[in-house]
Amino acid sequence: MAEYTKSIDPSTFNKVDRQKLLSKEETFACFKRAKLAFPEWRETPLATRIQILQRLSKYLVEINEALSLLISTESGKPRVECFYTEIIPAIEATNFYCKAVKSLFKPSTASLGFWENLGRFSSYTQTPKGVVALFSHWSSPFSLPISLILPALLSGCTVLYKPSERTPVIGNRICELFHTLGVPKDALILISGTEEVGRYLAGLPVDQILFLGHPDSAHEVLKEASPLLTPVTAITGGNDAMIVLEDADIDMATSGALWGAFHHMGQSFGSVKRCYVVKSIAEKFRNKCKGKIYRLQQGVPHQWGTDLGAMISEKHLKRLDQMIKKTIQEGAELVLGGNKFDIRGYGYFYKPTLLYNVPPESALLHEIVYGPILNIVLVENEEEAIRRTNDSDFALTASIWTGNLSRGRKIAQQLEYGTVMINEVAYAPNLASARLSALKSSGIGAIHGKEVFQEFTYTKHLHENRNREHKALWWFPYDQRTYAFGQSLAGYLGIPSLRKKISYLWKMLPSLFHEEKR
Repeated sequence: MAEYTKSIDPSTFNKVDRQKLLSKEETFACFKRAKLAFPEWRETPLATRIQILQRLSKYLVEINEALSLLISTESGKPRVECFYTEIIPAIEATNFYCKAVKSLFKPSTASLGFWENLGRFSSYTQTPKGVVALFSHWSSPFSLPISLILPALLSGCTVLYKPSERTPVIGNRICELFHTLGVPKDALILISGTEEVGRYLAGLPVDQILFLGHPDSAHEVLKEASPLLTPVTAITGGNDAMIVLEDADIDMATSGALWGAFHHMGQSFGSVKRCYVVKSIAEKFRNKCKGKIYRLQQGVPHQWGTDLGAMISEKHLKRLDQMIKKTIQEGAELVLGGNKFDIRGYGYFYKPTLLYNVPPESALLHEIVYGPILNIVLVENEEEAIRRTNDSDFALTASIWTGNLSRGRKIAQQLEYGTVMINEVAYAPNLASARLSALKSSGIGAIHGKEVFQEFTYTKHLHENRNREHKALWWFPYDQRTYAFGQSLAGYLGIPSLRKKISYLWKMLPSLFHEEKR
C-alpha cells in the first residue's frame, strides 16, 4: 500500500496537499529511467534545450500569483518575500544560464609550448556527466533548486530531484513546470521520499550529487556516496555575521540587519545571526533596531501586509526558544521578543527577538540556528570584529557596514568567507550569476555563476599527434641517443638562459634529424 507525506501550512496547520512517498525499489526504477534517458537528452541539440528552458521566465511571470501563494502557504514566507527571494531569482537564473551555456561546448585549445614543435596538439571539450541527484532544502524551496536544475538540464544531464520532506508540494510543482515546458519526464524525475530514501539515493551510482541542507544530513549523504567516490557539492548554511563600524549609516545598517535576521523568519542560508557592533555606536544601533522591530507586522504569511510569517516546524521553534533562554541566563540582555505565540491556537509563530551584549561563547553564535533572532555582540574596534567574525566553524556569507567602501574592501579581504557583502545583506546567495562558495563546515565546493556548469560536465582532453613521419623519441627501444636527447630537452626546458637554450637545442638536432621512420 502506498504511503503519503502530508504537507501542512505552518501558520494555520491546514493541509496543503499530500505527496506519494517512493520506496527504495521505486527510487531505483527512477534511477534506471534517468540513466536510459540520458543519451537521448545529451544528444538533443543545445539550441533545442535552450529553446525549451528559456520559456521558463515567461511562464513564471504568467503564474506568479498562484506560485507565490503556494510557496507562502507551504514554507511560511510572506507573499512579497516569495517574489524577491524565490520567483525573481528563478527568472534571473533562467535568463543567465540560458545565455551562459551557449559558450560551454565550444572547444578550446591548450598551449603545449615545445611539444607543438614535435607535432603534438591538445584541445578541450566539455561533456555531460550523466545522472545528477539533487537534494534541496525547505529554507529556499523554489529558487535554489531551480538554479541547479536549469544548468544541469542545459548541460545535457538528467536529474533525480529530491525536495525537502517539509516542502514536497513545491518540489512537485517545480517538476511540473519543467515538464510543461517540454522537458522529457525521464530527464527530470521527482524523488519524494523519507530521509531513508534520501540516503539510498545518495548511494546509487549517480554521476554527481548536489546537496542543500543541514550539515548532519550532508554527512549522511557523503557517507553513502563515498564507496563509489561519487562527487558531492554541498551547501549547508551557517551562522552568518555582520560587522557594523562606527562610520556606518545607522539607519541603513539597522534596516539591513533586521531584514538579514528576520526574512523567512531567520531560516535562510544567508540569515544574519551574529551582529558585531563597535561599542561607540552600539546603544544607538540597539535602540534603532528596537524601534523598527515594533513596526513589523507578524501574521499569516499569505495574507497581504504581513512582514513576518511562521517558522517551518515545532521542532525548530522549540530549539530556538531553548537556546534563547539559555543565552539570557548566560548574561545577554533581552531587548525584545523571546517568546512563541499562536494565532487562534494555530501556527509556529515566534516573536522577532533582539538580544544585546551577547557573550561571545554563546551557542547562538556558533551553531546553525533557524529562527528570527538577532544577536548584537559588542566589539572594541574593527580588528576585534574581524577576529570574532572569522572565529566560526561556518563561513558562507558575511557583511560589512561602513561609510568607506575602500575600508570595507580591505576588511573583506581579511574575512574567511565565500561571499562578503558591503552595505548589503543576505541577498547575494540568491544571485545565480554570482558564485556562492562554501568554506569550512558551510559545505563543499560552490554553486552558481557560469562556473556551475563544471558540476555537470567533465573536461575531455583530446591530444593529437600530427607528426605522421616519425615515431616518438621516448618510445622503445631505449638507448644512449634517447638518454642524451632527454638530458638536452630537460636543459632546454629548465634553464632560462637564452644562450644555454640554444646550446641544448643544438645538441638535440641530431636526434631530431635521425628519428626512425615509421
